[in-house]
Amino acid sequence: MAFNVWCAGAAAKGLAKEAVISAIPGGKIVSKVVKVASKLRRNAKVAEDAVAVTKGGRNLPFTDKDRVTEINKTLDRIDNNGPFPHKRDGITFKNSEGRLPDGNYKEYTVDTPSASNRGARRIVRDQDTGNMYYTDDHYKNFIQIDPTKNR
Repeated sequence: MAFNVWCAGAAAKGLAKEAVISAIPGGKIVSKVVKVASKLRRNAKVAEDAVAVTKGGRNLPFTDKDRVTEINKTLDRIDNNGPFPHKRDGITFKNSEGRLPDGNYKEYTVDTPSASNRGARRIVRDQDTGNMYYTDDHYKNFIQIDPTKNR
């Protein structure tokens, strides 16, 4: 039985619509390999999108391009000390609920293109340590982010 499968490499490169298979009796393996190739293509697309998201930006823990783009824009403005599009950008964040470690925080808006106002997304920066936190639910939950740019 000859069995030649190149689906993994080809699918990862986005080249395969089907796996190359020769001389497989009955064809049952063919459908399984085609399904695997299809799944590999989807996974390769997700990985490709994640690479596109970090290219020229930062290693952020998100894969959706729109949010990552807006976070990167805000981080660039913070790095450059502005200009900030919202008059409340750079105001003191008091951390009244204590959801973050003690610190000297400033808050910045991360634009939400579909919002009619500032939206709920923010970056909060500790002025003393440089640690940054992202929230997309207006300070209910935070995730620490690395503001360091990729080289």
